[in-house]
Amino acid sequence: MHAKVSIGVPTYNGISHIRECLECLRSQTFKDFDVVICDNASNDGTTDVCAEFALRDARFKHIRSDHTISAGANFLKALEASEGSYFMWRADDDLSEPDYLRNLVKALDDTPTAALAVGPTIRINKKYVKSETVFPVSPPVSAEAVERVSETLLGCRPTWFYGLWRREAIVQAYRLSAQYPYLWALDHLIMLPAILNNATVLVPGSSFVQRITREPTYHLAPSEKLKARRLYKALAYKILDAGNWSPADRKKLNAAVSQHLELRVAPLVRTYRYAAKQKIRSWLRA
Repeated sequence: MHAKVSIGVPTYNGISHIRECLECLRSQTFKDFDVVICDNASNDGTTDVCAEFALRDARFKHIRSDHTISAGANFLKALEASEGSYFMWRADDDLSEPDYLRNLVKALDDTPTAALAVGPTIRINKKYVKSETVFPVSPPVSAEAVERVSETLLGCRPTWFYGLWRREAIVQAYRLSAQYPYLWALDHLIMLPAILNNATVLVPGSSFVQRITREPTYHLAPSEKLKARRLYKALAYKILDAGNWSPADRKKLNAAVSQHLELRVAPLVRTYRYAAKQKIRSWLRA
């Protein structure tokens, strides 16, 4: 019989933090979980640490690739190799407070319509001395679904991707993401069905701790950001089309999506300006 919660840990050369990450999971007060470590052919000692945890604790499973695949493929591999009814990703340099998992499990148990449960985030950027930023969560107060969706959409954080998912919801969200060939804003796109379907529950209390220790590799040129923005908007509208929204509510949600695109994908006017400058520079170099 599989555990109630599966936690996928994709890792590649994470020797600096992987032990602390896995120990944090082992120390959670909620115990009915297993951990699938997808080791992307690490060569820095990460493999030894992961194998050690798998040997010490039967809840930890270590899967090592023979060759390095893309980060996105390794994240998907962690999902596909797990079996729990609830699922969570954990980056190999991130942590959480001891009751974090317990609180999110209770939220999904108590809210059968919820697809995703998320808690507060503490973000620590290792590149700066004063680097700690706290992002609390506050459940929407409105009883109106359209207001709750709009508030959640405009307040969402990329770290919500690392919340606790109902398995069928994250599998369906990943199918949607197959239509979007970008890493840029992919975390938000994967969360979009849960948010737009009013199926996200916000859980104050114990925090997720995100540590920024690596340089991002998902940046796009301005012209590509505009393409990503257009596709993202089309997919958001596709999700809304499947909902039973009145014309007035749909108008409000379209406006919220437009604001979300400005905040989380690409500001339209500024990105057009950058794209035009880039095009002019390429002409001058030709």
